[in-house]
Amino acid sequence: MTTAVPTQFANRALAALTATMLVLAALVTGVITAPTAGASTVENTFAAKLNHARTHRGIPALHLRPGLVKVARAQALRMATQDRLYHNPNLVSDVKNWRIVGENVGYGPTAKIVHRAFMHSPEHKANILDRDYTQVGIGAVTVNGRVWVAEVFRRPMK
Repeated sequence: MTTAVPTQFANRALAALTATMLVLAALVTGVITAPTAGASTVENTFAAKLNHARTHRGIPALHLRPGLVKVARAQALRMATQDRLYHNPNLVSDVKNWRIVGENVGYGPTAKIVHRAFMHSPEHKANILDRDYTQVGIGAVTVNGRVWVAEVFRRPMK
């Protein structure tokens, strides 16, 4: 004996299944393309402001690299968790394939304010505008309304 499924029920079930599959595909794609595609709005703000500062002065924009983002995010998270600002003591071993490597770390109420502070600090500004750097990774964590950021700069060996 066979049972016929009403067409209206079958169409609804198919639509629900399709919608579920699209949501799952979006979630899986987000995980697979992280970290750069999974960048937070705060990280994107830092990247945009940093590259605007460079290109506005005729300096080529830095290219975001997933490996550098991973190092930067780990440092931002460590600082936020410890509620303490400090440079990554393992930066030169955490970053691979570098000829020149550097780091900016900071915290403040917003990405815009922290970036402005970086640009008013000779050392931080020098990293942002250094023509020798070609790549960057940015990690930002917001905890209790405070944005913690690490910017990792690199010129690769090759």
